[in-house]
Amino acid sequence: MLANTFLWQILLSIAIGIAYLLYYLKYRAYIWIQKGDLRETRSFRGKSLPCFPNGWFKLVNSQDLKKEQVKYIDYCGRNIALFRGKDGNAYALDAYCAHMGANIALGGTVKLGSGLQCPFHGWIYDGATGNCVIDSKMEVRKGEVFEYNNMDTCEKKDGSVLAKQCESEVKINKYPLREIKGQIYVWLHAVEKHREVPLYEPLSFDHGLQYRGESLNFVNTHIQDIPENAADLKHFYYIHTKVFSWTNAITLKWKLKWAAADDPNLYETMKVENPKRNAFRKNFLETHITPKNKKYLSVLGLENTLVIFGFHIEFFTLTGFQQGPGLVYLVLDSPYFRAAFQQSVTPTEKYMQNVWHRFYTTSWLPYWISASMLRGEVSQVMGDLRIWNNKKYTPKLVYDMSTQADKLLYTWRSWYSQFYEGCADREKELNKYDW
Repeated sequence: MLANTFLWQILLSIAIGIAYLLYYLKYRAYIWIQKGDLRETRSFRGKSLPCFPNGWFKLVNSQDLKKEQVKYIDYCGRNIALFRGKDGNAYALDAYCAHMGANIALGGTVKLGSGLQCPFHGWIYDGATGNCVIDSKMEVRKGEVFEYNNMDTCEKKDGSVLAKQCESEVKINKYPLREIKGQIYVWLHAVEKHREVPLYEPLSFDHGLQYRGESLNFVNTHIQDIPENAADLKHFYYIHTKVFSWTNAITLKWKLKWAAADDPNLYETMKVENPKRNAFRKNFLETHITPKNKKYLSVLGLENTLVIFGFHIEFFTLTGFQQGPGLVYLVLDSPYFRAAFQQSVTPTEKYMQNVWHRFYTTSWLPYWISASMLRGEVSQVMGDLRIWNNKKYTPKLVYDMSTQADKLLYTWRSWYSQFYEGCADREKELNKYDW
């Protein structure tokens, strides 16, 4: 009898251990990726703003780019060869070889410390400079530049359809990259003088929280529609009030504030009544807003109350940054926990966006709770997504400027417009050659 009891204890311990291991593997870093297509109709988009604004955009997670691995990235109207060199650093180059136009990302091989070799004729491009190099000494290849006299008619001059333009060092475009907290970002700008020298740096938070997972949504809309939520007070009343779709017994109540980071009244605008919450928000803003980046930042302030069977419970205060068109950082300060979301919006096509949310929480929070919180965020995004996927974009808007809600939307669109410099002209050029 004693032996049987001991055996059952061992088997029970093994079963509990296996169950916990499965629980740990699933919820320790919970991943949710949208399946299917929620578009109920294919909306006419209308005349829209440029679809690929300027800024920092997420390309991939760091773990998805191994050493000496090469990826072809077709995002934001660019064709990018992304690779990790033998030196361990990530690099991004224009995907097309200057020699004969081969795609160096498809079949290209990492060479030297930071080079990518074209699969067609073996020309090597240095990821750090964009230079075509000959050997390990990084000697730059020189070449003669030819251009068609007339590509449409193949007109001959001096017996040739090609005319020599000049002799020069061979180089292709390189894109600035930043690798921060497990994500790789690329700087993209339509204006030549800003392409290799970013106007601002992507934020990095040392929030002391633990990574708990991420979600990925695919959204069929113009990129501006997504971050515009930050200044859209009224939509919270219609889209984001329910915790569970099947009951009104538990709901969410919101109070929203928005301001540009360079607003001289920012701290007064963002002030909250709770002294502890207010001190946290003020410290957060002072830590991350600098004279160099404040032009490109806007600030979101949310106060959330959980209403359970009519009882109001203070849930959390959210402070967030919109940085450029593609990055949003949200920190939740609560009496019960602390958490952070990082949202990245990257256009894959004109009206198709990848929307990531990476989630961090206090380390003591049980894994199943953090997974539930991430799914809760996903459910809120899905509510927005049904609107986004079926919106029409229009140059003519009707605002009720007697309301604070529409004043905020008007101000937000004016602030966001700075990220379109040179984009319309660049996209016109793209459209000429898009078959």
